Amino acid sequence: MASTPTFASTPRYGSVQITSALTANTASASAMAGVAAGTRVREIRICSGATTAPGGTYKVKVHVYDGTNARIIDVITLANSTDTLQGTLAYSNLILPSTSHAIQFSVSTAIASGATLDCTVMGEDLT
Repeated sequence: MASTPTFASTPRYGSVQITSALTANTASASAMAGVAAGTRVREIRICSGATTAPGGTYKVKVHVYDGTNARIIDVITLANSTDTLQGTLAYSNLILPSTSHAIQFSVSTAIASGATLDCTVMGEDLT
């Protein structure tokens, strides 16, 4: 047991937008990186943009990047529609332990030209 308890101190929000420029199975930029004391990830939401549908039955993969490797921790199957909440993932025990850890995303197949997926991550820093 830790001698000093850890508490959530600062709300965090991060996001990244996936476009057709992101090739299949390539991790995106980091949507949220951890801090030295740790960052708790509470929720991830993925929404499609308002103008162009993603283009088919694709999957968005959620990765935890550890500074060297991006490992898949969750997957959302997309509906082929615009302006839609594609999926919500809630976590009670996902903690990024340091500044080298981050949440990233990838797609199984590149999405349609003009389509976008907004991937948001919500949580809080620990102290």
